[in-house]
Amino acid sequence: MNNEEKKKNAENNYEKAQKLESNSDFFTASHYYEEALILYRELGDSEGIKKSKEKLIKTSKEASERFQKIEVEQKIPKEKLEKELAELRTLKEGNLSEVLEKIGTCSTFNPKFKEIVKIANSSMPVSMKIATSKTIDANGNTIKGSHDGEYVWIMKIYDLFQGLTSELYLNTLFKELISSKKLNSQDLIAEFEKNKIFSSREFDIIKRGIESYFKEDYITTLHILIPKLEDLFLEFSKSLGITVDNLERSKEIATQPKTLSEVHLDSAEFRKIWGDDLCEQLNFFLFRPLGHKLRHKVCHGKIASEECNFSNATLILYFYILLNARVKEK
Repeated sequence: MNNEEKKKNAENNYEKAQKLESNSDFFTASHYYEEALILYRELGDSEGIKKSKEKLIKTSKEASERFQKIEVEQKIPKEKLEKELAELRTLKEGNLSEVLEKIGTCSTFNPKFKEIVKIANSSMPVSMKIATSKTIDANGNTIKGSHDGEYVWIMKIYDLFQGLTSELYLNTLFKELISSKKLNSQDLIAEFEKNKIFSSREFDIIKRGIESYFKEDYITTLHILIPKLEDLFLEFSKSLGITVDNLERSKEIATQPKTLSEVHLDSAEFRKIWGDDLCEQLNFFLFRPLGHKLRHKVCHGKIASEECNFSNATLILYFYILLNARVKEK
């Protein structure tokens, strides 16, 4: 298709979308605005891009407000749940060093990604495979990756498993440890200092985040511990032989550390060292557009106060306990 044909098709799609929008068919209109936007972007038509993008966001939001919301109930066999909770309660046995070691090395807290993909593929509705898929945020913006129905379904199933992991397992265990006074900020900080994997420069900041967690100041906890975790994870990965430095794109030679991202955690390098389950969990919690993406929300000031809760703060603290248990100084 040459540029003249692209221009004509873009205008036709835009006009179709306008007619559909005027008839209140916002869902179909958003589809045609998106088709027009793709063509205008290929043409480099800034005016076409601007008008199509604005209309796409507007009609997507209008369409979403008309969808019926449904609730799904997931039942867990009582016997299985009681067995798993009984096994997790054994993690509380021993002194704090032993408890933290067991928590940090226990694979129950990392949802099994390959198993989840199998479950998602076997339970995927036919509509997710053949229908046009699109997920939008509260402002009407289309979320990256949401056009792939199969991927959207996998992320939904992963979200379910991560929710169960946090609410039933991690949160229950941490509440019991805190209420029994076996876990507190002073002793946890002392345990981290004993292992010596965090430098004093890093740990002065980490301590503030830990203290905030035990004061139930989860806003401060997440704003301190999430960015610092990103830096620590890269440093430990570098020590384990992964290249984490980039060349700057300029005429003069200059290097800079990488910024941890979805791409790195998806890479064979990282997954070979850290494992699929941990890399996917970090990705979903910190970066995935269809996940919680809390790293972006924190760093760009987009996080909502309701997201600064016990569950998210406990998961981020768990990642530090995991690093403390799995990384040893040589």
